[in-house]
Amino acid sequence: MLPARDPFFPNPAMPSRKTLARANARIADWASRRAHVIVVPLTERLEELRAGAAIQVGPWAWTAGDSQRFMQPDGTHPTEDGLLMLARLVVEGLRERFRFLPAEHFVADLEAVRSAMLEISAAHESPRHGPRVRPPPPVPPARR
Repeated sequence: MLPARDPFFPNPAMPSRKTLARANARIADWASRRAHVIVVPLTERLEELRAGAAIQVGPWAWTAGDSQRFMQPDGTHPTEDGLLMLARLVVEGLRERFRFLPAEHFVADLEAVRSAMLEISAAHESPRHGPRVRPPPPVPPARR
């Protein structure tokens, strides 16, 4: 995790980049010795998102600056689109580790996945809170 603007996790409570790198190396080493463990590159993706970089996750791609739609204003928590991207990271980790899994067993169309998520959410709508998942707000046009 990188330093955040989240009031629940003040910057002094966050590990340094050096500590984070050591922890991630230990996790990677531990996982490499276990056949059924997958490490998802979450830290790298969070850095890319916070930097506003272009993102490619399997067949899904977002242009530079488009990443603002994936993180809530606190800079720590994902939006619904961010959760979709994280789910795709897991899918790609599974496909990399278990190469025998056919690609056609996974939905590659981002809009189809989003539509299904919204449809399922609407079916479980709470009278008090509305749908569990809401469509993302429109992305403002890029500044020139």
